[in-house]
Amino acid sequence: LCTVPRGSGAGHDVSVLFEGGSSGSLARGFSFRPPLHMTGVQPAHGPAAGLFDITILGRDFGVVDNTASATVGHTACLTTKWMSRSAIKCKVAPGFSKNLDISAHTQTSA
Repeated sequence: LCTVPRGSGAGHDVSVLFEGGSSGSLARGFSFRPPLHMTGVQPAHGPAAGLFDITILGRDFGVVDNTASATVGHTACLTTKWMSRSAIKCKVAPGFSKNLDISAHTQTSA
């Protein structure tokens, strides 16, 4: 187990030094990924019947098509699609409430 300090960038070399002097390395084996930063959602409200799309806005959603997931309140979006490094689209499920939290997650593509 290794704790990595804060950092940035991609393609960092990884090195391991064992007791007794053995060592190994992996060139360009690690990349930092910043946390998702959400700044808003459009539209901000919709019909209780659901089945409409919202766009979650922000930054650091990834630079390639990533597997994305999102929730509105505690309910998963019916479909979620990564649009860009600053937008994720979510089809909202039916429900009644107001001022719900929005959460989003992406996975790094292989």
